[in-house]
Amino acid sequence: MPRVLLNLDVDDNRTRRRFYTQALALRVGRRFDGGFVELLGAQAPIYLLLKAAGTEPFEGAEQRRSYARHWTPSTWTSSS
Repeated sequence: MPRVLLNLDVDDNRTRRRFYTQALALRVGRRFDGGFVELLGAQAPIYLLLKAAGTEPFEGAEQRRSYARHWTPSTWTSSS
C-alpha cells in the first residue's frame, strides 16, 4: 500500500496548529526550526509548512501565495 502524507502551506504555525489539533483532535509529532510541524492522528501525517504570504509556491509561478479568505461553491455536480 502506498504511503501518503499531506503538506499544507500556512502563514502562522501556532494558530494553524491550534486549529488542526482542536478541530481534528490531532497531536503534534515532530517540529523542525519553527517552520515545520508534524501532526499525527489522521490516516496520514499532516505537515504544516510555514511559508510567507507573497512568496512563490514554485519557481516561475504566475501567482504568489495568498492566504486571503476564499470560497467554495455551495453546489457541486458529479459527472457520474
